[in-house]
Amino acid sequence: MRKLFIRIYLTLFTAMFLSLVIGITVLLVSSGFEMSQSEKQYSKASHRYLLSEVEKNPGLPIDKIIKKVQPFISYDLSWVPLSELSIDEDDLQLLENGEPLFDFEFAASTAYVWVYWPLLEREGVVLYQRTQETGISDKVFIISLIVVGLLVLPISIFLFLHPIGKQLVELTRYVRRYAQGELSERLSLEGSKPFIEFAADLNTMADQIEKQMNNQHTMSNAISHELKTPLTRLRMENDMAQMTDNHDDLKDYVTSVAEDLEQLEKLIKSILTLARYTHKSQQLELDVVDLRALLRQVVEQYVGQDVEIQLNIKDDIVVESNSDGLSHILINIIGNAVRYTHKQVCISASIFDGFCHLYIDDDGPGIPEDQRKTIFNAFSLLDDSRSRDLGGTGLGLAIVDAIAQKINCEVIVGESTFGGARFEVILSYKHQE
Repeated sequence: MRKLFIRIYLTLFTAMFLSLVIGITVLLVSSGFEMSQSEKQYSKASHRYLLSEVEKNPGLPIDKIIKKVQPFISYDLSWVPLSELSIDEDDLQLLENGEPLFDFEFAASTAYVWVYWPLLEREGVVLYQRTQETGISDKVFIISLIVVGLLVLPISIFLFLHPIGKQLVELTRYVRRYAQGELSERLSLEGSKPFIEFAADLNTMADQIEKQMNNQHTMSNAISHELKTPLTRLRMENDMAQMTDNHDDLKDYVTSVAEDLEQLEKLIKSILTLARYTHKSQQLELDVVDLRALLRQVVEQYVGQDVEIQLNIKDDIVVESNSDGLSHILINIIGNAVRYTHKQVCISASIFDGFCHLYIDDDGPGIPEDQRKTIFNAFSLLDDSRSRDLGGTGLGLAIVDAIAQKINCEVIVGESTFGGARFEVILSYKHQE
C-alpha cells in the first residue's frame, strides 16, 4: 500500500514541478535570462527519477528503463554510449566527474535544449532534449496561464485519485479476505498501472502463501508416513535377525538394515535441506559463475554410467548466480535426467533478452503435462514404486524450487525434442567485456 501512495505522490509532485518549471523557464527565456540553472535543476530532477528506476531494476536494459520512465518526463530521452560521443577532453572530464553537460540553441521563437547526464555504471550518458517556444512577450498572459494551470491541477488530481480510491476499496476488501485465509480468489489486473502492479504483487503473495500452506500440510502428513515406512522395515528386519540362527540369513538382514538406514539418512538430510532453503534467514549471495566449468564438475559425477551426456555449452557463458545453490540445482536435475533417460542426455544453452536459458533434455518417459507443476511439491513422485527403486525421496525438485527462489532463477518443465523431459533453467546472463 505504501508503494502505491508513493507512486501517487511522485506523480503529483512531478506534475506540479513540471508545470512550475515550464512556466518559469518560459518567463526567463522571454526576458533573455540565462536558462542553464533552471534547466540543470529540472533535468536533475528528471534524472533522479530515472536513477530510481535503474536502482529498482538492476538487471533491466537501459533502453527498457528509458521507455518505462519516458511518459513521466517531458524530455525526449535517448541513450548514448560514451564511445559514440563526439566531445572534447574538457567536456568528457566533466561527464566522468558525474556532472551534466548542457547545450543550448536559441532562435527567434524557439529554444533547443540538450542535457547530457552521465550514467557511468552503464558506460554511457542519457540525453535529455526538448524544444521550447520563446516568442511570448506578454508576461501577464504567461502568468495567467500559469495560474490557470495551477487551478486546473486540483481538478486533475481529483480525477486522477477518484478511480484509484475505488480500486483501493477493492484492494482492502480482498486483503481482509486473504487475512481470513480465503486464498482461492485473485485480483483482476485492471485499472491504473500502480493498481495493476500492486494487484499482481498481492496475487503473487497469495500464491506463495497458498503454496506454503499446501506444502506444510503435505509435509506434515507425508513426513510421518515417509519416516514410518523405513522404521517399520527396520523393526521387522531387527526382529527377524534376532530370531534366525542361519548365518547367511543374518547377513542378509544386516545388509537390509544398512540399506534402510542409508535411505532413512538420505530422507532426513533432504528434509533438513528443504527446511534450510525455505527459511527466510537462509540467504544466498549472488556472484558471477562460469556455467560451463560448473556443468563439467557436475557431469563428471556421472562418468562411467551407461548414459551419453552431451555438453553443448560455450566457454564464455557467465551468469549471475550462487555457485553452491546453482550446483545443487544442476546436480538434482541432471541426476534425474541420467536416472530416467534411456540412452542420452543433452545439455545446451541460448542467450536472449539478457538471460541465459539452460536446457537439460533426455529421451526418457517424460513428464505428463498435467503433472509438470506438481512435481515441485514436496514428496511428489510421478511413479512411486519406480522412484523408490531408484532412490528417490520426492524432495529433490522441491529443494530445486526453494533454491531457485533464493538465487533469482526460474525452472520450467516441458517436453524434450528427444521425446523425454526438458528442464529449462533461466539465469541472468552476465555480459563479458
